[in-house]
Amino acid sequence: MANSRTIKALFSSKSSKLHSLVSHAQTLAQLNQILQNLLSMPLKEHVIIANTTHDTLIINVDSAVWLTKTRLQLPEIFDKFKKLSGLATLRNSKIKINPYMLYGYSAARPADTKNKNNRNHPTPASIHPCSASEKTLSQISNVANNLQDPELKKALLNLANTLAKNQR
Repeated sequence: MANSRTIKALFSSKSSKLHSLVSHAQTLAQLNQILQNLLSMPLKEHVIIANTTHDTLIINVDSAVWLTKTRLQLPEIFDKFKKLSGLATLRNSKIKINPYMLYGYSAARPADTKNKNNRNHPTPASIHPCSASEKTLSQISNVANNLQDPELKKALLNLANTLAKNQR
């Protein structure tokens, strides 16, 4: 029972960092809803507000294609967004590519995905493995074998081996 009071206090205390974080997340969710209502289909499926600062709206998209399309549509909706959101101080926007949005991540890649034992968070390469033709594999290997830089040579040979495994 004491723990539930402590947790409740953490959420209700306006001076707590947790309250501030939850409040910011709720604000971002509301801003995302406003933005989604202004965007056309299918663009709205590829865009999310990552953050806001005093004068900048930071938007994440899942690929370069959607970055371009967002850049084209943003000027016509930016003023409407400012008005509807009440963020009159917004002057700039930044659009960033976050490919992990494609794989169910709405923010940056979780730090624990570097742990090879963690299978809960697939990486893009594990979901869509790449492959290459025999000719490409041969060319990569030839280039690697003729390099003086041992690190680059090792990296290219690893790439060729990985691509070869994906062909099987």
